[in-house]
Order: sequence, then C-alpha cells, then structure tokens
Amino acid sequence: MLLPVCKRKHPYASPDWPYCNAARQLSNVIMSKTDWSSWNELQWRRRLETFGDNDASVLASGPAGEVDSVCNLGELTDKGRETTLALGERLRHLYVEQLKYMPKIISDSDMIYLRATPMPRALESVQQSFWGMYPLSARTAAFPPPTIITRTFQDETLFPNEASCRRFSQLSKAFAQRTADRCGLHFFLYLFLKAD
Repeated sequence: MLLPVCKRKHPYASPDWPYCNAARQLSNVIMSKTDWSSWNELQWRRRLETFGDNDASVLASGPAGEVDSVCNLGELTDKGRETTLALGERLRHLYVEQLKYMPKIISDSDMIYLRATPMPRALESVQQSFWGMYPLSARTAAFPPPTIITRTFQDETLFPNEASCRRFSQLSKAFAQRTADRCGLHFFLYLFLKAD
C-alpha cells in the first residue's frame, strides 16, 4: 500500500496515516572522523511536524494520537512492506524452487541486478522484495551489501519523464485532455493539470 503523494481530504482516512512503523527504526551511515577513515551507523526515529491552529508547529498524529509511526506522503506503508516482502517470497518460490533459474544461496551481490527509481518508496520496495527473495538464510556469511542501481530524476526511464522532454510533456497533457473529453473525467484532468 502506498500513501497518496499529496494530502487530500478523504472521508474514510486521517490526513496523517499511522501505518509506517519503519519510521521508528531508521538508520543512516554517519562519518565519524573528518578524514573519511571511520564510518558508523546512527539509529534514529522520525516524527513529522505540521501546522496546527494559528500556524503553530505541532507533531503530525494518527487518529489515536500516534506520533512515532506517521507516514510521509508517498511513503511505503507497513502493508506495502508486507506485500513487497511477500512478492520477493513468491519470486523465490518461482525462480529458485520451481524453475531452478536462480541459485538457492547467493554469495556474490553482482550476480543480481537491482534497480529502483529515485522515489524512496521504490527503493524500499526493491529492498523488501530482495529480502523476500534472498533472506539472510539464503546468503552466504561473506555476502557483501547488495548494490541497488538508481538514476537521477532527469535520467530516469522507469516512469514517464515529462520534466526532461518538452514534447513528451505536451503529448501527456494532450492525452489527459482527450481522455477527460471522452470519459467525462474532468476531475482527473483538473488533478493532472494542477500538478504542473
């Protein structure tokens, strides 16, 4: 499950969704010496801040007051992590166990090509799917960290890249207009054109 990429009023959902428990368990690599010789891991948790009454800063919270698991817009939710992990497990069942196309245990991270768009949820989906397909028990002890290939937004080809091609942007808008005219989707067109 993905969160919407922008806040909208929805009658069945809180504007702040408390479905991202990963926000309680984040970590990043930290340079611990200025000569670049030492690196450590910083574990941290994220809380989102928003505007309250009179534009005062307040912590975003879910319907029951949750503050430590509120999702960022467009972020992969706990359900999204669960389903992409299950996807990896299904891929393992098909390609490793049934077809025997992939090895049961991997020792070299270069034997598998992992690619994500620059969207954080895409990277999270690739990580979860990889973990489902090759959990720790299916990797050798010497298995290095897997490499995940990404591109910058302007070089991305896995999604329509209207920002890098004026003509493609024009065609996209024309297609949206034509679809709206044929199907009466004026609301869709409004959202599409408003995104510019």
